[in-house]
Amino acid sequence: MQERELIIPPEDRVIMIASGFYEIVIPAEQRIIYVEGHMPFSQQHTAGNIIKWQINYERWLNKAASITNGSVTSSSATCYPNGVTVQGNNIIFFLNGGVVNETFTLTVTMNDNIGNQKNDAINFTVVPP
Repeated sequence: MQERELIIPPEDRVIMIASGFYEIVIPAEQRIIYVEGHMPFSQQHTAGNIIKWQINYERWLNKAASITNGSVTSSSATCYPNGVTVQGNNIIFFLNGGVVNETFTLTVTMNDNIGNQKNDAINFTVVPP
């Protein structure tokens, strides 16, 4: 740390700075959802497949938080999630079925133990095997 440089821990939300000039360095660890891209995003699902999906909220969660529950719902009647579980900082589910050329949206809701709720949407297009 250099003179007149102030490093803010990633979990501080209120910063009190006395008068004077300071350089504020924000750590690289910010609330980034790492799910192989930024949500909402689009994916392909092969008709008839059963595929395991894992959404990791590690970078989004506050350091003191943990996931208490998660849900995944589908706008499709033929392609649906099942086996939704929470394991650590992940919501895990299996995506089943689908009809070729169908498009649908999965809605993922994550709740943590300090009262945050995160809602995400993943758009899918069903492709032939």
